[in-house]
Amino acid sequence: YKTDYMTAKMKIEKHELGGKTLGLIGVGNIGGRVAKKAAYGFDMNVIAFDPYAKELPDYIQRVESREEVFKNADYVSLHIPATPETEKSVGAKEFELMKPTAFLINTSRGALVDAEALLSAIKARQVGAACLDVYEEESDLFFEDNSGHILEDDTLARLISMPNVIVSSHQAFL
Repeated sequence: YKTDYMTAKMKIEKHELGGKTLGLIGVGNIGGRVAKKAAYGFDMNVIAFDPYAKELPDYIQRVESREEVFKNADYVSLHIPATPETEKSVGAKEFELMKPTAFLINTSRGALVDAEALLSAIKARQVGAACLDVYEEESDLFFEDNSGHILEDDTLARLISMPNVIVSSHQAFL
């Protein structure tokens, strides 16, 4: 008897994307492509905060603060670089703003998200789900087969044990 991995991992009912709001933090090359696919391919409303983007296409609504993105989006997707200023810039404050049904999507850099705060927010049901392709300490974990080893990172171990968290080990681009 085979079971679909995604169904076994996430017991989440069907999600219609049409009419939902995708919030982007960063609208560079990748964020811009995600926005276009979301708007035209999935009929989503797209809002974005990016203080460096001069002009945005008409299918992206610029918002004036990151807080607006976290407060209003059904899906928040991160598309910014890891710098000293952005390290752990998504934490408890941002999770408190999110809808309890919202998804956090991070395919950017693991250092952007405070993993302990994310774990607390998931346990407190402040965040509906997390889809993480990156993790702060991934270089010691993701690029070798560690399936026969005990996971030393307690935060990651607790995150991946949650039914509403998917960690794709820096492979989502495939």
